[in-house]
Amino acid sequence: MQRLTWIAAFLAMAEFAFGAPATTTLAGLALWQQAVDLAGQNASSLPASVYTRVVVRDGSGSLKDSQETWSHLGVDGTGKVVTTVTRSIKDGQDNTANAQAQVNRNPERSRFEYSFLPMMPENQGKVQVTPTGTTRKVDGASCEGFSFVMVGDKGPRTVGTVWIDARNAAPRLMDFTFDPLPTGASEVKSELHFEITPKGGWHLASLSTYGVGQILFFRRSFQMEMTFSDYFQHVADNLASGTSP
Repeated sequence: MQRLTWIAAFLAMAEFAFGAPATTTLAGLALWQQAVDLAGQNASSLPASVYTRVVVRDGSGSLKDSQETWSHLGVDGTGKVVTTVTRSIKDGQDNTANAQAQVNRNPERSRFEYSFLPMMPENQGKVQVTPTGTTRKVDGASCEGFSFVMVGDKGPRTVGTVWIDARNAAPRLMDFTFDPLPTGASEVKSELHFEITPKGGWHLASLSTYGVGQILFFRRSFQMEMTFSDYFQHVADNLASGTSP
């Protein structure tokens, strides 16, 4: 399965380092199980277009760095998913060639995955899920909340809440952070929005991450915004097969 290592890549860029604790496992609630089953059907659906905007500010709020990147995901002649940077602007200057060179040097960091999502079938052995007993409206849909703690293969536990549509078991919203926080960080929080497909499945729509931390002796804050669009189907040996909803 393609891996969403651009989150780790961004934290690495901010010179944050990950730890590696552990957790236990739980499953079995009817709506959660439906969400897991539905998630498995989305594994072959990938976004062709990914937009990323990163802004770094100092302790006074002054802009230190900014970068916008437009990327295209496609399939090469061997069936492998590849990332092409179509445009990149860093601090107002064209940065496309350098951004593509970074992808070429370490393609793992630009690969797309769903495995950071707690409802993916392969994660049920390492995620602890607890219904919050609360409901909320997300994009007009009545959703039930599930808090979760999930241990990563290489990193901290992911801790958060995912809101599942009570009608069709599709995720609508997920907010999460890391435990422990990356070294030097005093705050890291992310919010992931989903969109429902015409067939009743779901796609990732956008991801927003905000963090505050100390780099050497300097306080920094960062904001990362990502959007995902133009989804296509790709089934390969490293992707769970199935019909995308």
